[in-house]
Amino acid sequence: MKKLVFVCFSALLFSAVANAGILIEPFVGYSTGSGKASGNASGISYSTTDTENGAIFGARAGYSFALLSFGAEYEGGSLAANSKVNISGVQTTVTGTSTMTNLGAFAEINLPIIDGYVGYFPSAQATSSGTTNSGSAFQIGIGYKMLPLINVNLEYLNSSYNKTNDSSTTGYSASGSLYILSVSLPINI
Repeated sequence: MKKLVFVCFSALLFSAVANAGILIEPFVGYSTGSGKASGNASGISYSTTDTENGAIFGARAGYSFALLSFGAEYEGGSLAANSKVNISGVQTTVTGTSTMTNLGAFAEINLPIIDGYVGYFPSAQATSSGTTNSGSAFQIGIGYKMLPLINVNLEYLNSSYNKTNDSSTTGYSASGSLYILSVSLPINI
């Protein structure tokens, strides 16, 4: 009986090691969502609500072991924003663009047809008109394996920013949510 258990355990361990490898997964997609911000600029209180959309790109790189993958993730993008700005009770509409840069870690469960993953970005930045806001972000998603090397992914990204490099702004706080539809190319080496 002990030999049978040993043989089964050895076979299971060998098959898991045989499936281990390096994962590289570049992706590109489109995002849409909304955000809000508030603070005091030069002693004047303001708040904004935004609708945002644009291109997203990046890559995941890490280690793949049986049904689990984990590693580092970079995500960037260029977003067009339509903002409603309220400055001391006066409302106006502003359009602009921002650049998003997220760097963090991911964990992924790889099933035969679908993948499920989560990501945490302790370094999340959004830059617009020379002002950089920083904070963190959390992401959750699901991927559908269309072909052996192509996944179609639907993701939800929630960002929170509490720092800005604008020295005239105090009490800054911002948050945003994006829905992302992307195509990725998971390569296991």
